[in-house]
Parts: sequence; structure tokens; C-alpha cells
Amino acid sequence: WLTEQMLRQSVETDIEGLHHLKGTYLQLQDGLTNDIAGLEDEIAFLKKNHDEELKVLRKQCTQEVNVEVDSAPAVDLNKVLAEMRQKYTTLVDNNQAELDKWYQEQVSIKEVQMTQNDQALTGVKTELSQLRSNVQTLEADYNGLLGTVGALENMLAETEDSYAKQLQNLQLKIRQLESELASVRNEVLKQNSEYNRLLDIKMKLEAEINQYKILLDGGQQSFNTAGISSSNVSYSSLGPSSSVSKTRILTERVTTR
Repeated sequence: WLTEQMLRQSVETDIEGLHHLKGTYLQLQDGLTNDIAGLEDEIAFLKKNHDEELKVLRKQCTQEVNVEVDSAPAVDLNKVLAEMRQKYTTLVDNNQAELDKWYQEQVSIKEVQMTQNDQALTGVKTELSQLRSNVQTLEADYNGLLGTVGALENMLAETEDSYAKQLQNLQLKIRQLESELASVRNEVLKQNSEYNRLLDIKMKLEAEINQYKILLDGGQQSFNTAGISSSNVSYSSLGPSSSVSKTRILTERVTTR
């Protein structure tokens, strides 16, 4: 649009220059007209003087002068006047022809210049119309692109909102899964500690079972009195039925784990 505006200003400047050239041409034409009028006045003045001189010479020729002068033969005034008249007529005709020729040449040159200027002006007007049409087309394309950009911006905003919501949902799911993973980890740690505790109980029970086996088989007769009495005290408080049931429950739980 700025380029078209600069071109328009250039065309307007050219048009203004053509107007100035036309004014100069009109001024020159007026000057030539004034020169022609002056020459015509000069020609009329010369003719008037010529006529007056001719009258004076004719009056002088009609008067009777009897003067005896020992001089050369008299000059034929009519012949001299005719020659002067012919000379001035030829000079005037030549000046008139040269002036008419120069005037015609100047008029032809100005007509050619005016024709060229008119053609240039017509071409510039046509180009200006095309440029205006191109500007209108570009403005329409620009408005269409603005609409497209607005639609794409709206689509982008909707897409960003959609992805933001999906991201929030994913973050919420991640938090839930992390919470579940933490609970599972805690459960695993709890079960592991329970398993270790049960494993210790199992090992203790196995040791006690081995001791029971040794006692039942009667293989070991060298228990010290303090150890036997402490074992009897610890198991007598529970009773045989409770100890066996406890051992069975713990064994089943370990086997299930």
C-alpha cells in the first residue's frame, strides 16, 4: 500500500508538471501571438511610411522645376521606388514566411509534446486504475488473512485449553497412582516386616521343635538344671495345648505367605 501511495504521488507530481508545461506553452503561444502582432504593426508602419514617401516623391515629380544643373543624368525615381517596394515586399514576405514556418514548427512541437503528454497521462491513469484495483485486491486478501489468523488463534486457544485440561487430568491421575504406589509400597514394607517377624517366629519354633525332638528321643541327657527349669517354666505357663495350637497357626500363616 505504501508503494502504491508513493507511485500515486509520483503520478500526481508528473501531472502537475504537465500542467506547468501546458501553462508554459500557453505563455509561449501568447508571446508568439504578441510578436506576430508587433511584426504586423511594424509591417503596417513600414507600408504607411512607404506610402507617404511615395506620395512625397510623386508630388516632387509633378512640380515643374526649371533648374539648369550641370550634373549627371537624372535618376529614374519610379524605378528606384519600384525596386525599394520590391525589396521591402520581398523582405516582408520572407520575414512573414520565416515567422509562419517558425510558428508552425513551434506549434507542431507543442502539439507533439501535448500528444505525448496526453498519452503519458492516459497511460498513467490506466496504470493508476490498475494499481487501485490491485490495492483493493490486496486489501481483500489482507482482510481474508486476518480472518484466517483470527480463526487459527481461536483454534490454538481451544487446543491449548484442551491440552491444559488433559494435562491436569493426567497430573491428577499421576498423583493418584503415586498415592496408590506409596500405599502399595507401605503395604509391601508392612508385609515384608510381617514376613520377617513370622520368619523369626518360624526359626524359633523350628529350634523349639528340634529341642522337643531331642527331648522326646532322649538323645541329650546333659541339659543343665537351669536351662531345663527355665524351659519348663516358659512352656508350662502357656500349656501344651496352647503352645501346639500357636505353633500350628504360625506354621500355617508362614506357609500361606
